[in-house]
Amino acid sequence: MILSIFKKSQPVSSIIIPLIATTFWVLGWVSNKGLVVVNPMPLYHLTLWIISPLPIWFAGILGLALVFWQIFYFNKLTEKHEIHYRNSYLPALFFLLLCILIPSFTSFNPVLIINIILLHSIDKIFRIYKHPSPYSLIFDACFLIAIASLFYLPAIVFVVFFILSLSLLRPTNVKDWIVALSGFIIPYILVTVWYFITGTLDELWAKFIYTPWSNLWVLEKISFNGSFFTAILILFLMIISLLRLQNNFFKNVIRIRRFHQVLLIFLITGIGTIFLTNSKDPYRFSILIIPIATLISYYFLTINKPWWSEFLFWALTIVILFNFISPIIL
Repeated sequence: MILSIFKKSQPVSSIIIPLIATTFWVLGWVSNKGLVVVNPMPLYHLTLWIISPLPIWFAGILGLALVFWQIFYFNKLTEKHEIHYRNSYLPALFFLLLCILIPSFTSFNPVLIINIILLHSIDKIFRIYKHPSPYSLIFDACFLIAIASLFYLPAIVFVVFFILSLSLLRPTNVKDWIVALSGFIIPYILVTVWYFITGTLDELWAKFIYTPWSNLWVLEKISFNGSFFTAILILFLMIISLLRLQNNFFKNVIRIRRFHQVLLIFLITGIGTIFLTNSKDPYRFSILIIPIATLISYYFLTINKPWWSEFLFWALTIVILFNFISPIIL
C-alpha cells in the first residue's frame, strides 16, 4: 500500500515527494512554459522585472523551488500546530498533488508566490491563540496579507479572513485593531510613496481597476480537457472530508477546533478571491490548495479501510495523469 509509506512518516517520503513534484512540474512547464503576466501588481511586477533578463527556464526552476518550499513548510505547519491528530507526510503528499492537479498550476504565477506568504500568515494567526502578548503576531499577520495583495490583488480579501480568525481566537480590543490596521497599511503607504516619487500614480491606480464577475471559468474552456472531472473529484473529496471533520469535531481539544475553523474561514475567503481577478486562467484556483490539502489529508489519515483510501488516491492520480496527457493526445 503506497499511502502507508506517507502515513508512517518514513524518511523515504522526503525523497519521493520532490521526485514526483519535479517530474510533473517539468512536464507541465515544457508543454506550457507558463509565465503569467496580466496587469501585475507592484511586487509581482518587480519580480517579473528581475527575472525577465534571464532565460525562460529560470522561471520554471524558481517556480519548482517555491513549490518545494510550500510543500514541506505546509507539512511542518500541520505538525507544529497539531492540526492532525498525528504526524505524517500525508499533508505534504496531498499539497503536492493539488499543486500539480492541472498543467496550469505549474505556471509561474502570483498565486504560487502568495501561497507561501499566506502560510506564514496562518502560522502567525495560529500563534495568537492564548498568547500573552500577541501584538507583534497581529502586526506580522496583517503585514503579510498586505504584501500578498501587492503580489496578487484578490488576496486583499484575506483581511476579512484575519478579522474573523482574530475574533475566533481571542477576545479582541481596540489595540488589536490599531495594530492590525498599522500592519496592513504600511506596505501600501510605502508603495504609494514610491509610485508618487516616480510620477506613476496613475499606473498604480490602473492596477486596481478590473471587471471580476465576468471571469468565472467558462464552460467552453473546461469541457474538453478533463478539468470538469477534476473539479467533481475534488468536490467529492472535500465533502466527505468535511463530513469526517464534523463527526470528529468535538473529539478534539478546543485549540484544534479553533484552528480547523480558521482553515474553513480561509477556504471560504479563498473562494471569494476567485471572483475578484482579471484573469480567466485556472491558476487562480490554486489559492485554495492550503485548506483543501488540510481537509483531504485529515480525511485520509482517519480512513480505517486501506482499500478505500488507496482507491481514492489512485483515482486522484489517474485524473492528474489524464490532465497532463490529454492536451497531447486530444
